[in-house]
Amino acid sequence: MIPNAKNNNFFITFPKQFFYEEIIKKYNFYIQRLPNPYQNIPDFINSSIQGVSFPSVEMGTVDQTLMDDPVKWKDGFNFETHLTKTFTITFKLFEGYINYWIMFDQLRKFYHLDTKNEFFPPMTLSFLDNTGFELIAFKFDQIIMTSISSLDLSYAENIPEFQTFSIDFHYNYFSVENRLN
Repeated sequence: MIPNAKNNNFFITFPKQFFYEEIIKKYNFYIQRLPNPYQNIPDFINSSIQGVSFPSVEMGTVDQTLMDDPVKWKDGFNFETHLTKTFTITFKLFEGYINYWIMFDQLRKFYHLDTKNEFFPPMTLSFLDNTGFELIAFKFDQIIMTSISSLDLSYAENIPEFQTFSIDFHYNYFSVENRLN
């Protein structure tokens, strides 16, 4: 019997080079003060990842009429031109919204005019089997952070509850690595 796919059989992390040095310096003291097992910003942020929205693919067709009967043919364009080339990562909000503000500052620094790097370092989304072994690795390259979701704050809600925020990314290139060997 082949087990069903589980939606939590994936693994993605932000590489250490993803975070700017000034962001690390700004928030590292606070992170180390908290009662948690994380000693650095990348580990702290990676622990809050809850989900990834993988991009869709929709291939176009070309219509041709043969004796008044329309016939569909595959499109002549490259496969990559049909990819959405975006992905979204959803995070659990931590107390004090600290992970939101770390990522907010990261976005702000990325778009600052003095920032020299044009892209974030590559990230890999690994698809795992039911025992945790990596089957396929989808590597996003030339990543740009494009948006961060809003925070819905309210004085009427006084009970702590599970809340999330999301960040949208765009990538220019990808590679798929088959790790079944």
